[in-house]
Amino acid sequence: METNEINYLKTLSPTSTISSITNKTSVQEREENLEVYQMILDENEKREKETEIIGNKEEELRRRREGAQRSEQDIKREEDEIRRMEEDIRREEGDIRKLEEDIQREEGDIRR
Repeated sequence: METNEINYLKTLSPTSTISSITNKTSVQEREENLEVYQMILDENEKREKETEIIGNKEEELRRRREGAQRSEQDIKREEDEIRRMEEDIRREEGDIRKLEEDIQREEGDIRR
């Protein structure tokens, strides 16, 4: 309201009219402030939920990466174990060939 209108209303009934206008204004301001405050609360709640969702997805990705790393490590260990076993087999095959050669020599010695 303009100042002239307020002054005019003061002359008519200084207590009731002005306080009613002031009360209406303050109530209206409070309602507007409450609306703004509620909007801020809603926005904050929305951000918190988004942050929580992002955090959950990051945690899930971290677990997946760890699982993949463990799987890769398991695969490398298994590959190393297979290589060791193959080396053992080659050594044993070499030992078997030597034994067969020794047996053939002994058989040759026996025949003579």
